[in-house]
Amino acid sequence: WDDYCTHLAQNVFPTPLYEIIVCIGLFFFLWSIRKKINVPGKLFGVYLFVNGLERVLIEQIRVNTKYDIFGFHPTQAEIIAVLLMLSGALLFWKSKDWFKPYTSVLKHN
Repeated sequence: WDDYCTHLAQNVFPTPLYEIIVCIGLFFFLWSIRKKINVPGKLFGVYLFVNGLERVLIEQIRVNTKYDIFGFHPTQAEIIAVLLMLSGALLFWKSKDWFKPYTSVLKHN
């Protein structure tokens, strides 16, 4: 798993395979916490944050074009991943203010 692919012009890691493995783990993590979260949007916020984190980590070993932004050198995917993480954190933090909990919506008489 740690060996580079040596058949290409530039050696690369099999990052799509790494992403599949991490995303399957993310699915099981989200599935296990789904009943503990009773506010709409909060679970999606967790997904956005963790998926963005996964993308940032994968981009560290991926070969892509880097941009120069205020002395930082992120790739386009890293910029998008950071935006995903920020929007996920905001959604998780503010979802209780923006949406009503499921318990008040689903009350039966």
